[in-house]
Amino acid sequence: MAGNNSIRYEDIPEALVNILERRGLEGKNQVEGFLYPHLSDLPSPFLMKGMEEAVKCIVAALDTNRNIVLWGDYDVDGTTGIALLISFFRCLGKEVYWHVPDRLTEGYGLNIQNLRKIGETINDFSYLLITVDCGIANSSEIVELQRWGAAAIITDHHRISSDSLPPCIVINPNQPDCGFCGEHLAGVGVAFYLAAGLRSFLREHGYFENQAVPNLKHFLSFAALGSIADMVPLRRSNRVLVRAGLEVLGKTEFPGLRSLLETSGIADGKIFADDVGFQLGPKLNAAGRMANAKLAVELLTCRGELEAKKMARKLDQLNTLRKSTCEKDLEKALALIDQFEVESTRCCIVNGDFHHGILGILASRLMELFKTPTIVLSAIDIDGGDCGDNKVLKGSCRSPEHIDITNILHFCKDLLESYGGHKAAAGLSLKEGNLKEFKNKVYLAVKSSPVEKSITEVVPEDEISIQEIFSPSYLNILSLCEPFGQGNERPIFVDKEAVIIDVRQVGSRKEHLQISFRTNGRPCKGIGFHLGDKIKIAREGRGCEVVYSLAPNRFNGNLRWQVLVLDLKIPNH
Repeated sequence: MAGNNSIRYEDIPEALVNILERRGLEGKNQVEGFLYPHLSDLPSPFLMKGMEEAVKCIVAALDTNRNIVLWGDYDVDGTTGIALLISFFRCLGKEVYWHVPDRLTEGYGLNIQNLRKIGETINDFSYLLITVDCGIANSSEIVELQRWGAAAIITDHHRISSDSLPPCIVINPNQPDCGFCGEHLAGVGVAFYLAAGLRSFLREHGYFENQAVPNLKHFLSFAALGSIADMVPLRRSNRVLVRAGLEVLGKTEFPGLRSLLETSGIADGKIFADDVGFQLGPKLNAAGRMANAKLAVELLTCRGELEAKKMARKLDQLNTLRKSTCEKDLEKALALIDQFEVESTRCCIVNGDFHHGILGILASRLMELFKTPTIVLSAIDIDGGDCGDNKVLKGSCRSPEHIDITNILHFCKDLLESYGGHKAAAGLSLKEGNLKEFKNKVYLAVKSSPVEKSITEVVPEDEISIQEIFSPSYLNILSLCEPFGQGNERPIFVDKEAVIIDVRQVGSRKEHLQISFRTNGRPCKGIGFHLGDKIKIAREGRGCEVVYSLAPNRFNGNLRWQVLVLDLKIPNH
């Protein structure tokens, strides 16, 4: 994975060395280890609590030809995790059954109705269930299926309550006595380690004497896709898995992945985390948002080129539909929102006829516009009937970094049917009759909640001109620092002598800036997302300080680095 170390520690510009040191990488060995990670750096799968028991259970199922059923989440993390295990079991000569719940009709996690349907379909209720990216909160469902004679292995990465763990084999790195606690693996990362542990055990016990040993590197593409899409910290094991996975993705042997890359215009060259975050991930997610997530799994695991191309085009169409639906629902929401109320309550709550598959995206867009905690609600159609005040509203929440949205929901828990999530994003359901009281309680909670320090100002890490940053000495190192994302943010610089020669607002609401610079006599273009309100500063011309980072940009099949403008300042302002 690392290749030949063509860049030595001594070759790295001092400014970048200082930035890496401030991020906890000190000295030659740590810095070079970060720039050139190796798969051999990964810890043993058997350090994960429950791994040995899970592997032995699966081997027993293989030996007795017991039916194996996979059940995963409908997001990218879940669908890539299921695809990884389906593909791995195929390498062992085992075809497994699998199920991804429908986002709108089934919701998240296990449900007894479909577990029973699976047993009826395969005419076997004593199957082995393996969950992917879910199941940690489904104790009652596990008890019920065990009553039928089935067995279960839970693989998950969500927070756990130690006093209510499902009564079965559990693999979850969040268990405090797990050797992977603190690694922050995605669900697909846990699935990859399950495959690695199983392969290791089978190889040790002579299983592959008459067949090829599966090459785990082939499955790292799935791990990269799901880990980036789930926004796990790209440090430690995740960095190794994602870095290797992106390298493998560019030359993948899976027809579905190849077709996905082709329809996204990134079939050739280096693949970045941004390609997953802005292109591949949203397309895979579009299946579950606008139709059914099983389409994503079918694409990722299909074996025919024509079939793969057809499904990739379908995903592309669903993603286009998702985009247009987002725009239409955003217009609907803005028409319903009282901006004076948002300003006075410092919170945005909107209830309307929105597509349930994009509530989270809609909440994110509104949160970006109003810079306040945002809750988007829409009624669930239960059997097509109108239940009056008992109608259930489904909601998605997003919050700026200085307010914990789960604290707000916890304050209102007596009015909610259900809720859950984390600091920046959460989901909920409540009866429509409780909406007015819920709003008032949320407003009170926002006003009285402890507000964490807001880090709205973008702070540069060093002063480097845009002209200098485009030199090979900087670009080569920045490329090796990839993948950027949570836990490994892009370095931020400031150019105090950049000259803006042209600027214009772009976007449907003129919310972004497209900027042309002249820096040290050289023209250069940049994009400033959500900086549309800074156009007056930009038009003041010379002497504007540009706070920026660098990001890859694909346009008409060409890949180039672009200036990502994060802030514009007039000196002494």
